[in-house]
Amino acid sequence: MKYAILGPQKGINRISDTEPKSVGELATVAEITDEQAAQVEAGRTATPRVLYFLIDGALKTMAEKMAAAQAARLAERATTMTPAEKIALGEQAVEAAGLTGTRLVTLMDLLLQTKEANALASKPKLVALYTWLQTVKHMAIAGSVAFPPAPHTFEEVVSE
Repeated sequence: MKYAILGPQKGINRISDTEPKSVGELATVAEITDEQAAQVEAGRTATPRVLYFLIDGALKTMAEKMAAAQAARLAERATTMTPAEKIALGEQAVEAAGLTGTRLVTLMDLLLQTKEANALASKPKLVALYTWLQTVKHMAIAGSVAFPPAPHTFEEVVSE
């Protein structure tokens, strides 16, 4: 067991083997496991450096904390969004995965050719990406504003 000294935003500033007697005015102390401490220390020496936060007893990276905050803001905004705006978010998720209109046409053409050749089993990445696209579409139509990441990149699929 180790101790994490946390800043006001729950960022881990320091790790201690013993419970600190005193910390700064805005700092707090939390117990963490040896494994969590090792993960934090590894992040500090990594390139690029990884900063960790302790949220509800779990380690979160800066990127994870920011993504969670963005998702919360988006979920709050979603209550006032029209269906068309929610569908646009699904389209943005597809574009953020690098799937522009031309690439989508290329993927659909590849899917049709593969299906006509009865060779879908030989293209699991293509099938997985197509399934993901359908999932995003259905989630957007149902009003979701958060979408899972794409299982594969365009480059991975076309080189399969």
